[in-house]
Amino acid sequence: TTTGLERVELQPDELKSPPIQRFLSRYEPRLQESNAPETLEDLTLSGGSHETQKKSGDMQANNNSALENLRTLAHHLNWTSVLQVTAEMLQTSPTPTLTVPADDGTDEKQSLRPHDRIFVLMLRIMALLRTRQVASAAAEIELLGDLDSKQYLFQTHKAVYGEERRGSMIPFELRILRVEARMRGKQHPDALEELYDLKQRCDEMLRRANFVGKAVDDGDGDDGDDELVRAQRNVVLCNLVHHHLMLQQYDAAGTCARELVARNVEDAFAYFALCRVLLYIGDVEGAQLAFDLGRGLSNAEASDVHIHRGLLYAQCGRVEEASDEFEAASLLDMTSTPAANNAAVCMLQLGLVSDAVDRLETTLSHDTGKALDEGLVFNLCSIYDLRFPHDSAAKKRELRKLASRTARQGFNMKCITL
Repeated sequence: TTTGLERVELQPDELKSPPIQRFLSRYEPRLQESNAPETLEDLTLSGGSHETQKKSGDMQANNNSALENLRTLAHHLNWTSVLQVTAEMLQTSPTPTLTVPADDGTDEKQSLRPHDRIFVLMLRIMALLRTRQVASAAAEIELLGDLDSKQYLFQTHKAVYGEERRGSMIPFELRILRVEARMRGKQHPDALEELYDLKQRCDEMLRRANFVGKAVDDGDGDDGDDELVRAQRNVVLCNLVHHHLMLQQYDAAGTCARELVARNVEDAFAYFALCRVLLYIGDVEGAQLAFDLGRGLSNAEASDVHIHRGLLYAQCGRVEEASDEFEAASLLDMTSTPAANNAAVCMLQLGLVSDAVDRLETTLSHDTGKALDEGLVFNLCSIYDLRFPHDSAAKKRELRKLASRTARQGFNMKCITL
């Protein structure tokens, strides 16, 4: 029997659009939606998306080997290494000076511009959150004080940036990280208030751009990219949906999901997100309509179509048909953890416990590094308890050894319940 749709905390990609999880039986294997197309890390670490890089074509991180190496570590999710490197680079002094390795292997003091130091701090905060050091991340953020302070305006540092450079040097991603730290620290009202403030900021920037018919202006005299601002607003809306669901504020979650669709009428991802929210609150008819609208769009991925059709079937109790859809998605991507998880849950409901174990183990064997996420591992441990009631501990110990060797830094070993 089902116990409804619930959300559990993600470790690797908390700032994706909110995953909808389904808990089945007392062992609670989790049924998941498809992978979101973009994470906060994608926005931060890709070559052309990061806000400070957008505002600075000559950003020092692009020509400084130390900062580029740091970016590479974060891109590969080497969060423990990011913490070590940033601890060495950042000084206890509030002045924007970093200790940077010189080309000859020695350390040298090199004064970097303030926005580069903020970028390093941002990656450190992200690493702290990804390794579940929420209190430390919150403390680092609080040390920055008011993110709208004049000290964080380029024009405040004319000696460094000249007369022309204007606007805020605080990246959008840092503001989202502050929201995440507050939400995970149970400061829910503050987190929601900041999200709505960010949404209003994005709306106002786009409204001004539409009125004057030119690129968006952040209010401090620096032109931006309206497509980037729209992407940022989508991130804010996804976070609002997620947090409202976490707080069981279902009407507000539905309102934000519908706005996501209204702002992205040609984007299948928005309709699929609305479909999941409506499934979450039990509106199967509305979820079906959202799914039908999304699957007909040109950017609808075949794997997403299979997974969301499977979720609809599962909600309606058509478990065997749901299993077929998830298997079809797996054939398109053998390393898809949502497809594998969902297929295994359906097999479990159909009484095919051995097949469920094989399904998850096969996914791990195809690409251990990619497939080894907390949701899949938790499911596998739960099904081990069913399939091997007397020696599941031995199976889990082997899984723990595998995770120790191949899992990304920051992987939550607590999901392997011995």
